Amino acid sequence: MKKFISVTLALCIVSNSVGYIAYAGATQESDIVIADNSKENMKKEELRAIGDDSEIDRTQSSGDLTGTEESIKQEDDLKNPDVEKPSDKKRETDPEDKRAETSTTSEKSGPEEKQPTLVNEPKKADVGLFAQQPLESYPKNTMMNDKGLPLDGSSIPWPDSVMQLKVPKVIEWYNGTMKLKENSISYLATGNVVLFKNMGIYKGKKVDVRWTFNKVTLRTSVDKVYIQVTTGGAGLWMTKNSEVEFTQTIVDETGAELEVSTLVEPMISTNTTVAYDAAHFERSFSTKKPTPSVINVDETATNVSFINPSPTVKEAVGVLVKNNLQLDINIQNAPVGGGSVFFAPTTTVQYPYSKPNVMGQTNEVDMTAKYTVEQTLPEQSSPAFYPDKYSLDVQVNESLKLTTADLQKIVIKDGEGTDITSNFSLSLGTNHNLLITATNAQLQALGYKIFTINLDLSVDTAFNRLSEYLEGTYLKIPLTVKNNLVSGESTDKATVKVDGIPSGSGIPQIVSKGSSTDDLIPAELVENLKSTKPGDTVSVVGFSERTEFPTVGDTIIYVVIKSKHSGLQVNVPVNVTVIDAIPSGVGIPQTVLVGSSTEDLNPQDVVKDLKSTKPGDTVTVVGFSKITEFSAVGETTVYVVIQSQDSGIRTQVSVPVTVKEGTLTLEKVPASIQFDNLKIQTKPQDYYPVNLGEQLLVKDTRLYKQTWTLQVNIAESIISGDRQHTLDNNLMYKTKEGQEKAISSAAINVESATNTNNEAVNVASQWFNDSTWKGGFFLDIPPGTAMAGSYQGKLEWTLANVPANE
Repeated sequence: MKKFISVTLALCIVSNSVGYIAYAGATQESDIVIADNSKENMKKEELRAIGDDSEIDRTQSSGDLTGTEESIKQEDDLKNPDVEKPSDKKRETDPEDKRAETSTTSEKSGPEEKQPTLVNEPKKADVGLFAQQPLESYPKNTMMNDKGLPLDGSSIPWPDSVMQLKVPKVIEWYNGTMKLKENSISYLATGNVVLFKNMGIYKGKKVDVRWTFNKVTLRTSVDKVYIQVTTGGAGLWMTKNSEVEFTQTIVDETGAELEVSTLVEPMISTNTTVAYDAAHFERSFSTKKPTPSVINVDETATNVSFINPSPTVKEAVGVLVKNNLQLDINIQNAPVGGGSVFFAPTTTVQYPYSKPNVMGQTNEVDMTAKYTVEQTLPEQSSPAFYPDKYSLDVQVNESLKLTTADLQKIVIKDGEGTDITSNFSLSLGTNHNLLITATNAQLQALGYKIFTINLDLSVDTAFNRLSEYLEGTYLKIPLTVKNNLVSGESTDKATVKVDGIPSGSGIPQIVSKGSSTDDLIPAELVENLKSTKPGDTVSVVGFSERTEFPTVGDTIIYVVIKSKHSGLQVNVPVNVTVIDAIPSGVGIPQTVLVGSSTEDLNPQDVVKDLKSTKPGDTVTVVGFSKITEFSAVGETTVYVVIQSQDSGIRTQVSVPVTVKEGTLTLEKVPASIQFDNLKIQTKPQDYYPVNLGEQLLVKDTRLYKQTWTLQVNIAESIISGDRQHTLDNNLMYKTKEGQEKAISSAAINVESATNTNNEAVNVASQWFNDSTWKGGFFLDIPPGTAMAGSYQGKLEWTLANVPANE
């Protein structure tokens, strides 16, 4: 089982004196519980062996003395720790000692315990690594100024967890001493456990100090070891020739051991050595004085010893120790007045400030990032140790809004839930940050505090790089906090559920060197736009920023798209290749018929103004990007691929196309039907026109083609020049089927057919075979009916979208 902050102490006093170990410091409620394995009870006369019936204040050491005079001497001793008290010869034969002795050995209850052992063994020396030298020369010692900070301006590498030691406030008294709970005892033996309640504070919680006595050795039959608690502290008291080894453990209110370091300041008495095991010793602290320190330091492979060889001067040294520390205290050649080591909270070092902590919360309700910021402010042992200013810097992420309104909503609470906002000043920084400050006076008024701030900051959905914080359907947005008193910072992420995340795909682009995004259309650079929310609409906002393309190579630009539902904007990356020879051209608008395709078009004919960004380059037409069928009426676009001869780069030229419904049209009719000079015979005969190569064109561009019928009629009579005679009854038409029909003022069907393609059909092509008439118009003039002269008339053609029989 791991033990944390377990301090094993072996204390040996060899002199006609009383020694003690005690904790002392600022006021805090505490009590002591002692588990007495020997079931030994305390009598009133034994309590008097600890101290008289009067109350003993914080500065009183309280030894094994009786009577008012000795109590006053002890009180004066602790009020003046740098001066040794006179020896007291009476202590050797004090009858009160005899009574205490008798009680310890004869009055007990319960099972028999392990008794102290009478020994007299010398200590073994260790090999030194840092030979005994003055404290000022010890590399692990830091000299402190009057503000509790390093004199040389350096920083102290504090561990993450440091317990703040407190002094217990005596809450129950009995004969001038604190009444011990459970089985109260005065004398200690091997196996006893003493629990000092509320002896320290860590992370805002009260902690206890537990002493487990592993070994109590009495070198003579009259030696005793016992506990005494005063308003100034709780101490382990020993008569001469006694030795104690015990383990100190820091535990919480449930008894669980805590992994913390401890900062204490033992007052080292004359002729006293305090040795810490080297593995758990971190560093020491001392203040610069007018005269050199009396303390020497000796470091070996196993111990770091602080030695006070002075016979007259006590001196305090602050120490920082790790968990599981073993401690050995040895007092030699002390005067009769006593040697001691008095443990107390440091008055040398500014209690370390810690970095603040931030915890991001999860929000699935709205677009708000939620955080909890926590900071511990220590209580200093001296007003001079409080810094001039405390400043908490909250670095707000650029994707979050931070306004004066947000500042006004902030509430700072202590560990009890009390609003302490008025003890701080709040302001907005210049770098999208929040500053919370406290002056020296405000810090002193606050004392020990753990304060918390709940921050609710709205997500800026218009922030164009918000997609960088997307993880699935959540935004993970960091917040960083730090203060001005300690290096390091704390960062955590808030999790925000997003309902409506837009997405899309970028279309790779090729651009010319020297161009920019001004030459591009953002909506044409993205595709597959969609949202995680059904029914949501995603639109293109524009480019994330204007970008120029000054050099050849590959780069990425971003097109911003936006969800209509959530307002969330996301950047879609578009790969861009920059080259120095890019072909370009202009598309010529086209009109096509439904049912046609690009195969009916010549790509060379639908583009113009072909050129390149590189002078002297040749641009050629490759063809259509793909075959496109024009199956519906409307507007569309086709693309013609062109290529640079120098770079080989191909680009596409867009060609707008209008698709129309097909029609049935009479494209062309003969300008004239001419009969040369006719010699009228005396017998019936047909007369044929001259082949002038005239065209009679019928064109059907409809997608679904139908049979058409061509009709003709005499629009103006065929009349002689003197307008006396006509040939209206003589004009005939021979169909391709060989049927002969008379032409009159009424329209008659002369041809009928169904086109097979969009090309025009020339009906007149069947009238002649070279110069030989085969069909079409002719004159049927019986003998004796025609009068000599020139005749002229006009015919009318009609194209009907019906079969001939309708």
